[in-house]
Amino acid sequence: NLNRQFLFRKADVGRNKAQVAAERVLEFFKRTKGEANITAIPKRVDAASKNQFDEIIASSDCVFSCLDNVAARRFVDGLCLEHCKPLIDTGTLGARGSVQVVLPHLTETYSDAADPEDAEDPIALCTLKQHPYRADHVVLWAKECFEEQFTRRPERLRRFLAAYGDAGSVRRYFRGRALSEALEALEDVRLLLSGVKSCTAWARSLFEELFVHRIEALKLAHPKDSVDENDEPYWTGSRIWPREVDTEFPAAQDFIAAAARLRRMSLFPDSASEEDQILEPLISNDNENVIAALELEVARLVNRKSTLSGTTSLSFEKDDDEHLAFVTTGANVRAAIFGIP
Repeated sequence: NLNRQFLFRKADVGRNKAQVAAERVLEFFKRTKGEANITAIPKRVDAASKNQFDEIIASSDCVFSCLDNVAARRFVDGLCLEHCKPLIDTGTLGARGSVQVVLPHLTETYSDAADPEDAEDPIALCTLKQHPYRADHVVLWAKECFEEQFTRRPERLRRFLAAYGDAGSVRRYFRGRALSEALEALEDVRLLLSGVKSCTAWARSLFEELFVHRIEALKLAHPKDSVDENDEPYWTGSRIWPREVDTEFPAAQDFIAAAARLRRMSLFPDSASEEDQILEPLISNDNENVIAALELEVARLVNRKSTLSGTTSLSFEKDDDEHLAFVTTGANVRAAIFGIP
């Protein structure tokens, strides 16, 4: 909701949302010379905090619910019904907004009125990226990986090479862009120069990035004995401590093979052969060195009169066996990492 909220700033990243919201609203009152007594409660709105919310709701005249998920709304709705307190629930979904007034034992409750088709919450991005705990989480994550690597990435490469005119055009194109974009372009141009034989090595590097390095980074950011902002164990509930895998993991080779086939289909659609080759590692963090290397490699590509006319940006098709193989194997590896049956 960042496009329409006015409580949080970049400097607030990492802080508790309730505390920041309380501070910001108090600032609004001070600017208008108004007065307010606001208490932030840095707790999850669920059954684990029932005792504290029991006291709050029991001592309130009216409850305003501005929550961001159905489960929390139903929890507050149940407490208001239990304590016979009026509830005003507000929310948004896309361009739609809603307000519901609930008077216990006089009107239908929020839980009674919830539309069945809207009752399922969208999955939070942090759940997909860091803390999956259901099968659909890993499937959606794998499908997103497909779209990033085989739909959007080839399109980014096509746009870059279409803009190439001379050596100076490389610097102009990446001026103001993230270093990661130039590194990705350099890797892709080198793969084009190496030919189809380097696709398997690229796929192995992709496996290590997705399933080894990112898991290591997650564990480094949140060690097994770490706590959350409430001093509760971080790895509890739906947060599952991930296991380690490597390229010898049973499903790893299936994933690597599926990724290599899609990479060949995307960049070399007319070639069906396969040969393993070790790619030159891209370890530079110096933007100037990356751009200089990219200028040289693109010039080599142009001198060889290579063309991207056959390069394909793949759109996911659920009936395509190659597409399904990547999503299935990727979801299976991630499920194994997080202990999802």
